[in-house]
Amino acid sequence: MREKKPGTKRILIIGDSIAFGTGVDAEWRFSDFLSRALGDDVEVINAGVCGWGTDQELLYYEKAGKDLDADIVILTFTMANDVLNNMLDHLFLARLQSRGSFSKTASSFSTSECSSPRTQASNAGSRTD
Repeated sequence: MREKKPGTKRILIIGDSIAFGTGVDAEWRFSDFLSRALGDDVEVINAGVCGWGTDQELLYYEKAGKDLDADIVILTFTMANDVLNNMLDHLFLARLQSRGSFSKTASSFSTSECSSPRTQASNAGSRTD
């Protein structure tokens, strides 16, 4: 990710398939609506990844997201499945796909590796003209 242009604000959106925009064309994702509404002085980065839960989203932010120098970070949370996924045993979910997660030991939490999404700047200010 390139550095922000002077005077540009950057918004990072982290989430699951809702943020990613599953089932809609890219121009219909809420990140793209936000980018169009805010104009060229705001760069919106959509870091949504299908299947991620809040644990993977936190791991991504700590590993790569915070280095994007966002002025605002939006964490999307879907009531339809995120509450249940956070309560489920992640050992089951880990068998379904390779993704980072937390595991509890006697006195602390540890993490497993979490891959980074392919982030895309989704505003006109990020175009190379």
